[in-house]
Amino acid sequence: MNQEGLDSRIGLEGQTRENAGKQFALKQREHIRIKEQEEIDQLLAQSPSRMKELAETIVASMKESMVMQAMTSGSTIALISSANGFQSPASGQAVGTGPDTSFRKSLTYTRDALLSHSRDLESFFHRTQIRPPFDPSSAVFASPHVSSRLREWTTSPTPGLLSLAGPKQSLNALTPSPMTTVASQYVSFASQSRLPVISYFCELPRGERLRKGNTPEAQSLVAVIYALIRQVVELLPMEFESRLDLGEERFAMLDGSLKTWKQTLSLLGDLFCEIRSVLFCVVDGWQWLDDRSTNESLAQFLRLLRGGIGAESSGFKLKVLLTTAGRSHCLLENLSRTALVLADQIEGPPGKRRSAGSRLDFDV
Repeated sequence: MNQEGLDSRIGLEGQTRENAGKQFALKQREHIRIKEQEEIDQLLAQSPSRMKELAETIVASMKESMVMQAMTSGSTIALISSANGFQSPASGQAVGTGPDTSFRKSLTYTRDALLSHSRDLESFFHRTQIRPPFDPSSAVFASPHVSSRLREWTTSPTPGLLSLAGPKQSLNALTPSPMTTVASQYVSFASQSRLPVISYFCELPRGERLRKGNTPEAQSLVAVIYALIRQVVELLPMEFESRLDLGEERFAMLDGSLKTWKQTLSLLGDLFCEIRSVLFCVVDGWQWLDDRSTNESLAQFLRLLRGGIGAESSGFKLKVLLTTAGRSHCLLENLSRTALVLADQIEGPPGKRRSAGSRLDFDV
């Protein structure tokens, strides 16, 4: 604590001492705010070098091999890049963006207040699924193509979404899928590189009571987005001004079901707009969210993760990595097939092999 601030209250009593204490607290908060802003400015300046460091670290951890260690003969790793292949909604409208705020007066918010407003969301997801206890030092075997694309995507200064699909894995598997290990390492290395990262590792609820109206997939989808909301709040500046409505009421209306899905998407989209630096978002196990009950909601969530990129003039950059064990119908239906390429050669008809980069037709 600043000694000069303490000295200013020595010998004071009553209301005078209380006022001096308040002034001291204000000075301390301003000092912290300035320091946080300096850290944000430094992050913005160093982001390119840190992203390069992250890319080299994750690629170095991948032992180059023509096949993943856990893959059986004939399996493939598909890579979906949505940079040019995303199927936009017919309406052309961005999902999760609120009304025009140009006429609104800026309000002052604090991170502590928003943490308080969002604390009840903790009961709808598991903290262990944000950073699961997987061994981040586990060897990851990936083809040169996967390593190259991951490096290219990481170091690119532009926002974007990348989806890596590995071999299908049973829900009851005792070990994490290869792509889950990739995602886990990516989150770990991003944190080590001091890059802002939010994440969630999806799984279907086991032995957990389903809330009224929820299917297992719907409950898992709600868990993902509530966890992301909570993490974004934790990354906000200690104090900031915004024309967006981030009041307690918006958090309070979220009830853990898809009935308030529109409000949930809108809130997450607005929170993304308050992040001024590059933000990495990693979601593993997207395929577990696929279901008739979540078709529309999941597609809207995907559009938000892409459509919110570079929204308004906030200057934030969202880089999204989705990893799956097997096929995700949502990704196949909403990302262009032309963006789906093979990471390796795969087994074809007897005596023939298909080359890396050839198109793969799915019978979905």
